[in-house]
Amino acid sequence: MNNYSYCTKSLPTYLGQAFLFKERTSPYQEHSRGKKFMPIWDPTGNQFVPLARLHRNLPKELEEPLLHISALVNYELSFGWPGRGGKAPAPQTIWQHLHTLGLIALVDSTMQRMLLVLKHYAAITRRPFFDFSNIKEEYSKRTYTIQTKDGADVTVSDVFLTILTTNQAITFFRKIHDVSVDEQYIMKYVLEQMGPLFLHGEMIPHVTRPIFMRYIHVKERIGSQEDFWQEDMNAIIYF
Repeated sequence: MNNYSYCTKSLPTYLGQAFLFKERTSPYQEHSRGKKFMPIWDPTGNQFVPLARLHRNLPKELEEPLLHISALVNYELSFGWPGRGGKAPAPQTIWQHLHTLGLIALVDSTMQRMLLVLKHYAAITRRPFFDFSNIKEEYSKRTYTIQTKDGADVTVSDVFLTILTTNQAITFFRKIHDVSVDEQYIMKYVLEQMGPLFLHGEMIPHVTRPIFMRYIHVKERIGSQEDFWQEDMNAIIYF
């Protein structure tokens, strides 16, 4: 188990034995080797793990979204995304396609509640958490042109490459236009497990099943969705 492995002693006491989805070593997990690029640097020194949230309790109304996120992340890492069956999804827009492939949708009228849950989950499981839009705006300094297995050239930010090579990281997208068309393409490429990526002719040891979560705004707060997700593991969380 690595530094980001799940630790039951870190869980808030109110969850107790109800927290059923204990993380294990993922079959999709890649061990980062020497990177062929200059990754972004975390000024907090925590390797993007939000440790400040580790010893704080969540409000009671956010306990269920926390369990839901845990269930989805563990289901995805242990068994692969449900419903794929090796078949390509029907033609649709890129973000709908990415959702079909396993990008988790987070739905609410404000993103503050979901950010609280995501940072808390990342803290108790020792996972790096990337708030993509903010980090890209503040810390991105360069871009890189990488190649797919078919030789196609795709330009992505150093933030995006850092995410793709960080084990067990959770990435949160605030706005879809913050992700370039090329980065969307690589997200699809990686989630479909289409093959390796190369930089300067050398393979990049990227994570083959990264966890991507996207914010979807609605005008009014959505009420309780009961426990439908426990049955079919649908990749959407309502706050």
